[in-house]
Amino acid sequence: MKGPRRVVLYSPGMVGLGHMRRNLLIAQALANGNMSAAILLLAEAREASAFAFPPGVDCLTLPALRKGIDGVCHSRHLDLPLADVVAVRAQAIAATLKAFQPDVWIVDHLPRGAVGELNGTLESLRARGKTRCVLGLRDILGHPDAVAQSWRAARCEGAIRRYYHAIWVYGDPAVYDPVREYALPPDLEARTRFTGYLDHRARLHHAEQNGFDPLPSLELPPGPLMVCVLGGGQDGGPLAEAFVQATLPPGAAGVVLTGPFMPWEHRRRVIELAGGNPRMRVLEFLREPALLLRKADRVVAMGGYNTIWEMLSFRVPALVVPRTGSSGEQHIRAQRLAALGMVHTLPPEEATPEAISRWLALDRPVANDPRQVIDFGGLENLPRFLEDVVSGRSGALAAVAGGIA
Repeated sequence: MKGPRRVVLYSPGMVGLGHMRRNLLIAQALANGNMSAAILLLAEAREASAFAFPPGVDCLTLPALRKGIDGVCHSRHLDLPLADVVAVRAQAIAATLKAFQPDVWIVDHLPRGAVGELNGTLESLRARGKTRCVLGLRDILGHPDAVAQSWRAARCEGAIRRYYHAIWVYGDPAVYDPVREYALPPDLEARTRFTGYLDHRARLHHAEQNGFDPLPSLELPPGPLMVCVLGGGQDGGPLAEAFVQATLPPGAAGVVLTGPFMPWEHRRRVIELAGGNPRMRVLEFLREPALLLRKADRVVAMGGYNTIWEMLSFRVPALVVPRTGSSGEQHIRAQRLAALGMVHTLPPEEATPEAISRWLALDRPVANDPRQVIDFGGLENLPRFLEDVVSGRSGALAAVAGGIA
């Protein structure tokens, strides 16, 4: 009798924890689908061991990379040249894929992987001809000009043509249509499918089963809960400092989740500023932030994909302060959602304690319920999409091309 389908999900990491959280949620959806599946995650970061994994899912942890504000990658922890760390990662990935022999490999975000580490493995899988490769993309990659430049430099379109049978966009074109915005050629458009956004409420069932609700230990006073979340926290220091200095609404409590990558000097400053307020708590990391967000009355956050859709999954009124940077990804997402009446947004230079205080005090901070505007059906669609890829069902699976442009 044929065993379960074998699925590998790859997270490039480098910035924050979003890739890993997204792939864990996808793994949960696939593991709960009608198709029996054994699912292996390839992910970096020591924090991988802190996350709860659904039944039927395991993880191989890679040495971690980090991307500087100049866009250049370095080793995060090992005092070794980048080339040596990438070689270790590439060889570990290649050996794992060879031994595991997946039916489907879902690669997140980067067609060639971090620093091209997937090139050899992709070529080997293509030669063996057993594994179907899927490229998973978040809704917004960046400003079209920046994406075009980075894709040309990495020869992404050629890699997709040669190695990938399908492209899944974890989003709704009503918010952002990367096929149109990034002018994908017809052959790549033909293999693109929109899954809908991922409903992060699904994480609650697994979290409650594992019993790691952090809120009782915080001993928060009763009243409305104001939360500030900063993703991995690399550049979240200024927003965290502004939040802990803001005036909370009467009777409210505040929680700041700094993220594990916030530099210590910034975290120390946030802790010092919050120290005099008995209604304010500062946390570094939560195994399952959904347990916090479901009880939040207001959230102040940066504009990363996972953070945004976690908040909107729980219909929490949100003030988004997007990261500045050359890609423009967070700014575009914040502006699109603000135009749809689902969030308020402030540029970083205007996110002062006074401005945050005014927003927290608003009676009606957002106009529209996200679920009435956009598609949140991604988790329900993914098992069916996986079955289509495995079966080669007509219209769901493109033939890979013979060369790389």
